[in-house]
Amino acid sequence: MMKIMIGKIMRYLKTYEIVNSLNKLDEVFSEVNDYVNDLKKCEPGSLLYRGIPNAGKPYDIKMFEPVFDRYPINTPKDIHDDLNNLFYKKFGWYCRDGVFCFGNIYDNNTLKFDCDYAATSENAYLVFPADDYKIIWSPDVYDLFSELEYDENEDDEFSRDHSVLSDLVEKYKSGDLCKALHYENEIMVDCEYYYLVNQKYKYEVIERIWGLTKEEFDNL
Repeated sequence: MMKIMIGKIMRYLKTYEIVNSLNKLDEVFSEVNDYVNDLKKCEPGSLLYRGIPNAGKPYDIKMFEPVFDRYPINTPKDIHDDLNNLFYKKFGWYCRDGVFCFGNIYDNNTLKFDCDYAATSENAYLVFPADDYKIIWSPDVYDLFSELEYDENEDDEFSRDHSVLSDLVEKYKSGDLCKALHYENEIMVDCEYYYLVNQKYKYEVIERIWGLTKEEFDNL
């Protein structure tokens, strides 16, 4: 009897968690109209993803704010600052302090995203930037960090070669979310805040945006 009761309680809690998260998804959608309206013009299933390394226990939905004036994890600080200034001059915001995302990381439900910091489906979340968001991206640059070839153990001149960094920044463009997602490269997002949504709600998201059921989407 006790085991049956515990089982019922656990099923109830699981159902409550799902219903609560779907209600929360309604709130999310009410705050990301610009993004959702842009997605409706794109190929069904085209979505922004962000990898969260060492995220701990997976969560359903969580709000974050971008970290401005952040200290870079991999890129040397002087290169990071030089790039930020160049991006600001071209686009009007410090793009290297934005939210780093990628688009369309799945091909027939198979993960094809291979960056070190988001290499598994467990730590890649759907991204929903708040209204008035902006993006920059390049059709030629998969990951900006990989373009920065230097030897951190030597007195490398790379960071002081302004023309190299300028040429890199010139490869970037702003807007056109659908095309950015199509190229599947790194996308830098500027927004006041953003939501990360667990991928288990991917089909719910697809149905809400494109009006396709799981079966209809899988059969496209």
